[in-house]
Amino acid sequence: MPTILGANSVSGYEISNSLAFNDGSSEQLSITPGSAGNRRTFTWSGWVKKTHNTVNADPYPNLTLLFAEAGGNTNNGLAFLPDGNTLRFFGQTSSSDNFNLTTTRLFRDPSAWYHIVVAMDTTQSTASNRLRIYVNGTELTAFNTENNPDQNLETSVNNTVAHYIGGANQSNSYFDGYLAEIHFIDGAQKVPTDFGESDDNGTWIPKKYTGGSYGTNGFFLEFKQTGTSQNSSGIGADTSGQDNHLAVTNLTAIDVTTDTPTNNFATLNPLAPGGSVVYSDASLRATAGANAQRSLIGTIVVSSGKWYWETKWNTVGSNDAAAVGIQDVDNLNVDGNITGQTNAFVYLQDGRKQNDSAVSSYGTRFVNGDIIGTALNLDDGTITFIWMEVHKE
Repeated sequence: MPTILGANSVSGYEISNSLAFNDGSSEQLSITPGSAGNRRTFTWSGWVKKTHNTVNADPYPNLTLLFAEAGGNTNNGLAFLPDGNTLRFFGQTSSSDNFNLTTTRLFRDPSAWYHIVVAMDTTQSTASNRLRIYVNGTELTAFNTENNPDQNLETSVNNTVAHYIGGANQSNSYFDGYLAEIHFIDGAQKVPTDFGESDDNGTWIPKKYTGGSYGTNGFFLEFKQTGTSQNSSGIGADTSGQDNHLAVTNLTAIDVTTDTPTNNFATLNPLAPGGSVVYSDASLRATAGANAQRSLIGTIVVSSGKWYWETKWNTVGSNDAAAVGIQDVDNLNVDGNITGQTNAFVYLQDGRKQNDSAVSSYGTRFVNGDIIGTALNLDDGTITFIWMEVHKE
């Protein structure tokens, strides 16, 4: 599946915001409808950037995108699973499955924005048409488990029960990554072209939804607000016109970001962690074990152009081993320190700079809490490190 790296839109449509979830902080959005909607026919569409691969899912699937809980183990859920990072949408009544589609396709790219559409219509006479899952505009037809719902089944979705985005209100259920532009359509089975299109390069990109009513319990989440109340000023504000605003749990204004499918940011890359490294906060934070020297890398590899990023050192060791900089990816060793490695250009903790094994004076020592900006100009072949108010080249 292609990674969307930036604006390349046929229609000129841009997504301005996303919401970052940290699975370690039990963050989620939720709503309980005041009246039941169409429990047979509905569509969920969302852009998903998954920055954490699942490891444990007891008692519920980890990395939950949508969950409707009726109690008594009667629920529906859309989530990434721990058995190789597949995607599953399921329904249960008293712990027994009444439908379950689990993909063979894996979802492990922490740099990619996936567009996921789940479209349900249990009134369809053909079983395989009742529940359809699309990723980046393409319908998935290969499943590890394929149990379609019975005709005219009424689900927990759109019932007067708690509905969650980004969690299932249980431990080991919370999503880690970014969600953007979530549509929930009550009463219609939509197709992906209602929400996206292919650009001139064949990459799937978002477009403005013009497909009609959201229905009784439908909503549209753009994450343009920063409040924590369940209203039009909150993070969970519904901008569909239905005023079905979602409640906010453990999310704050700092979690509203501009990392989106049309403006994709680099994060730390958990696929190359080395040992003794724990990633959190949607892969914007990393913690290494005591006395561990590890090289952390970003999710976007560059070869030309101008780039800038910042690194905040919450805690640095006392042995002057910390460093920030760049290195040729072909010579990368994530199980060691970047300093002294081939084709590495770094700013050392003690204020010096280093290129390969050559070390010379440069700037100011950085300590706990300091932020180092890195400005890389590959067109001119220069790199600039910025420490607080000090700017040296």
